[in-house]
Amino acid sequence: MEILNKTNRIDVSVILTSFNSAGTISRCIESIIAATGDARVEVLCVDDASTDNTREIVTEYAHKYSNIKLIRINENSGGPAKPRNTGLKHALGNWIAFCDADDEWLPCRLSRQLLLAVRHGADILSGDIVRVVGEEQWTRAKSKWSENKPAAEKVDILTLDDLLRCNPIALSTVLIKRSLVEKVGQFNEDRQFVAVEDYDYWLRCLFLGALCIRMPSPCVFYNSAAGLSTNKIGMIRKAARVTRKYRTSKKGLYALLSDMVYVGKYVFYALKKRLAMVS
Repeated sequence: MEILNKTNRIDVSVILTSFNSAGTISRCIESIIAATGDARVEVLCVDDASTDNTREIVTEYAHKYSNIKLIRINENSGGPAKPRNTGLKHALGNWIAFCDADDEWLPCRLSRQLLLAVRHGADILSGDIVRVVGEEQWTRAKSKWSENKPAAEKVDILTLDDLLRCNPIALSTVLIKRSLVEKVGQFNEDRQFVAVEDYDYWLRCLFLGALCIRMPSPCVFYNSAAGLSTNKIGMIRKAARVTRKYRTSKKGLYALLSDMVYVGKYVFYALKKRLAMVS
């Protein structure tokens, strides 16, 4: 990762959001450092009022690397939208990347995506994830996936219809053009969007005509809890509300039936994706 001075052009701003992440944020930052290649990068660590020593850890990295910056939020936001928006306000890069503090990037992730962005003229890029639970799976996953991957790989183009079936975009895999962010605006901070604020953002991007491509190969180790939960069911309900305005302009019984069909499709594609990861 190249050290920046005031005269450097910044290629990518990485928005790293954290809350009580002392146990994971070091390896997250180390993975970002290892994944940037030759790109000029700034890492904006937005801490959402942690009560552990997350901020002290980030401060140590900021003393070591001039392009790592700690941004403090003094009162917890209750959701990830405000920390991400805070990062967007400070970002100077031509591209914006995201990472949650309990995830890790694979090596050369960023350089691969930048090359693909140029090759395909993309506005927003995402990739597959390696879903892991527990330290044993982290070790196995890193052993299998930590080699460098070629940039000349096949990509999938994601359409608005694809996103209306389910959300295939993991936030920590996203690279988005700054000019698109300026057009779309901020993540929605309304409480009803908590857990689906990123889904809503990608839908808004594609609704405005953005070109979105997805690498089928993994670019992130994703820290995941196993199994479906009541929170997952709640997220599906929120996703149905978020997508309704893109699915139909009608109300009443028609909208209710549309929601039921959507939820069924969402569950089907989500389970299909989960089974594909297991096999």
